[in-house]
Amino acid sequence: MSAWIGLAFDERTWIIPVPIICARLDQRSRNGLRMADTETLLTILSQCGWLVERRLQPEDLLPCELLIRYPRLPTELERFLAGLQLCRNSDDTVWFLTRENFHPTTQNAFRWNESELMSLEALDGDDDEMNLVRAYWDCHFPFLFAVHSDYDYLAVDLSPETFGRIVHGYM
Repeated sequence: MSAWIGLAFDERTWIIPVPIICARLDQRSRNGLRMADTETLLTILSQCGWLVERRLQPEDLLPCELLIRYPRLPTELERFLAGLQLCRNSDDTVWFLTRENFHPTTQNAFRWNESELMSLEALDGDDDEMNLVRAYWDCHFPFLFAVHSDYDYLAVDLSPETFGRIVHGYM
């Protein structure tokens, strides 16, 4: 059974199928949530067995080197992620990227840009294709990973014409 959730950035709501989040959602969440309604979203995730820890004081989400690559993120998404210490399912196979993923202090199994790095590794030596992969990720900011089957990700599109659109991909 697939769950549906609505994510809204910059006045637009995008309803996306997210079977990777959870199957037990109430009717309100099936009709869509706004990211600004983070308490409801986090409550629903907790009810679905997710481990949710909020930061006591939100801090800057991205380090300086990533701010150069991603100078403009949807405000609600950045605020949401910056306010989380941890947000993952009980199996630790689906998680939102938090400040700790973007400011690693230890060697994490999955880096914040793992999808990009895996693609580049697979294309080793094909400079044209590698440039296309880099260009794609320059315009797409990953914010959720899932590793329960394929390597799935959710990212927000940062291109001017489709800014805020949520994209789902897998490896």
